[in-house]
Amino acid sequence: MIKALAGIATLLLLWGGIAFAQDSVIVPLTERPVQDEVIVDEPLAAPIPDEDGIQRVAVLRALEKITARVVDIDAPVGVPVAFESLEITVQYCYRRPPEETPETTAFIQISDHRIEEDNGRVFSGWMFASSPALNPLDHATYDVWLIDCRTL
Repeated sequence: MIKALAGIATLLLLWGGIAFAQDSVIVPLTERPVQDEVIVDEPLAAPIPDEDGIQRVAVLRALEKITARVVDIDAPVGVPVAFESLEITVQYCYRRPPEETPETTAFIQISDHRIEEDNGRVFSGWMFASSPALNPLDHATYDVWLIDCRTL
């Protein structure tokens, strides 16, 4: 009797494992369809040079949580850039020289056009590329974090 129950349990496990294996299909990266390129709205104006005359651009990465779409955004300092319903304005961006401990910092303001209170401002603060969870954007649909700061 115990052997019969053990045999039935083994068959059920094998049958369930086969059924589960049939549902999950692994597609190699080379065979995956190419996603449509997402176009981020162009900045409204040219980057504003800082006091040294250098035009800086913050490289941000945005995640749209509903579709899991990831987009890299080049946001010039002082110029609002639109991504979906967000308006992202980088006020300051700085990357330490290579001989120092690597760190990239930016002061970023993000507004959501769908929110009416507080001018739609959902984030205003410093972001650090080395620790994006230190001061994250708290939004139900989007994540935005700092990747790098470069000059034009």
